[in-house]
Amino acid sequence: MHTTLRYRLTSALLLFTISAWSSADSRTAKSSSEGSSSLTSIRSLLDQSPPQSQAFLRGSVTYLGREMIVQDQTGAISVEAPSGVNASLGDEVEVSGQLEKRLGIPIIRNATVQVLWAGSTPLPLAMSPDDAAEGAYNGMLVSTEGRLIKVASDSGSRLRLTMESGSQLFTCALDGDTVPAAKIPELGATVRCTGVLAVEQGTVVLDTGPFVILLRDPQDIHVLAGAPWWSPRHLVILFFALLVVAWIGYRIHMRNIRARMQMILEERSRIAREIHDTLAQGFAGIALQLQSLDRTMEKRSAISNAHLIMALQMVRRSRAEAHRSIATLRTLHSNQNLASTAERLLKQLTQSSRLRLLVEECGLVHPFSDEVSTQILRISQEAVANIVEHAHANSVTVRFDYQAERFLLEVIDDGCGFDPDHARSLGEGHFGIAGMRERANQIGAELTIESGVHGTSLRLRMPLHPGRPLFRWFSARKKHTRHRFSRESRVNTTND
Repeated sequence: MHTTLRYRLTSALLLFTISAWSSADSRTAKSSSEGSSSLTSIRSLLDQSPPQSQAFLRGSVTYLGREMIVQDQTGAISVEAPSGVNASLGDEVEVSGQLEKRLGIPIIRNATVQVLWAGSTPLPLAMSPDDAAEGAYNGMLVSTEGRLIKVASDSGSRLRLTMESGSQLFTCALDGDTVPAAKIPELGATVRCTGVLAVEQGTVVLDTGPFVILLRDPQDIHVLAGAPWWSPRHLVILFFALLVVAWIGYRIHMRNIRARMQMILEERSRIAREIHDTLAQGFAGIALQLQSLDRTMEKRSAISNAHLIMALQMVRRSRAEAHRSIATLRTLHSNQNLASTAERLLKQLTQSSRLRLLVEECGLVHPFSDEVSTQILRISQEAVANIVEHAHANSVTVRFDYQAERFLLEVIDDGCGFDPDHARSLGEGHFGIAGMRERANQIGAELTIESGVHGTSLRLRMPLHPGRPLFRWFSARKKHTRHRFSRESRVNTTND
């Protein structure tokens, strides 16, 4: 009896215990089933849940700043996490709290965050700035690139990089510790920024553009290509370097000109001395001998007398030509202009005659090279010498006219005139019109002669090439250098 009673009591107790366990397991399974059904994706939460509703989600931490950004495969959301949460980038967390939809990235207020395990940060989405500006991936971890056009820093702890890509502007922002200057790219560099995309983010002040990339650390800034060399600073350096090179080149050029002019002056002085000591002295000696022969000859025929007179004339003319060449060599490098130099030379030709000489200069004086100046002087000398010898004129005007596009030399007399075509073939031992034309051709000038019973006009026309101001400047500098050395050379030539 007692044994049966104990067996029944034991069986009832066992059945009660099994029933209690079954009821607890059922409640636990039901609770777990209800919790699993409330866990949802971020995209579904944002699309279906009404504002101010309770949210329960899971994702990876992609940004830690004033707010925490949590991202899953469907989207991203901001979390107002309590201060005691010890989460790192890449951690897998469960978040529950009250959803608030706002401008920019939605946020979960009064959130409870539980770190499940440490993980790795998801790979960023590579996109262009135009795609990022559309806002489809707002809050997601993205990567985009552009050209750096501006760098701003607030108190050394807030870095703002203004980027440009095509017509799109955007900002890369980094908050936190001071960024070393070596880590900041130069303006103009091509930079790739990796961070959280924030379109119309109210908590971040946008410098320029419709969106900002929230950088997590300086390692999110990758320089793809350095700044181009043609930066404003480098252009200024290049400009001053070119100035220095140009100045050095100019000094070398002027030194070469001075050396060449010194050689030319020495050679001209030597030639002038040689002509003076040989030809001129020889002509003078021959003239004295012929004059002595003329005085001592008692009997001579008309033919011999004519030959003697012709020889005396040729010697005198040759001696005059030699002195004319010496005068030209001595005075070509004077510090006077072309008209003043010509006046000095021409006065030597007319001082022994009754011919009145007038030298005029018109227009803005243009400097010529040594070759051109020599040919112009030679032509004017020959023209005046012919007037003195053949024209029987009372006056001659030599005009140096510097016009806008050409130079004009005019030699006008009031003599008896001559036939230029016939005189061109004369071979009387002087330079002649043919020689003057050859000199004009050598300098690219045109020589015309008009003659009649009321006088002769000789005109030399030479183009000035007005489109070459730099050439004119260098010619003026060369003339200035030539004048400096001429003052030194005249000491050696005045006593020849």
